[in-house]
Amino acid sequence: MYRVADHQLGFAVNGSRKFYMSETQGFFQNLSSGILVSAGGIDVTGDSSIQGSLSITGDGSNAVTLTESGNGDFTIDAPDDIRLDAGGQDIVLKGGG
Repeated sequence: MYRVADHQLGFAVNGSRKFYMSETQGFFQNLSSGILVSAGGIDVTGDSSIQGSLSITGDGSNAVTLTESGNGDFTIDAPDDIRLDAGGQDIVLKGGG
């Protein structure tokens, strides 16, 4: 256990910082990647994997669900419209690429 700075506390393994927390946030670290949890949300650096479905909601209801079937099919399930907004003016769909 170590003191990172004022009002912060951390834990290290073999001299490498793995977790620290302050009054407003917590940070889990693995080498150069990590997860920052704060009042503003969750920031993830590095590659991430999710097993199961991922639901996204802006208001606690009407969630959009992203699901992979286990055999490679990817489903976006939205209770309303799905909008693709491309700032570069191109939307490209590829098959077998």
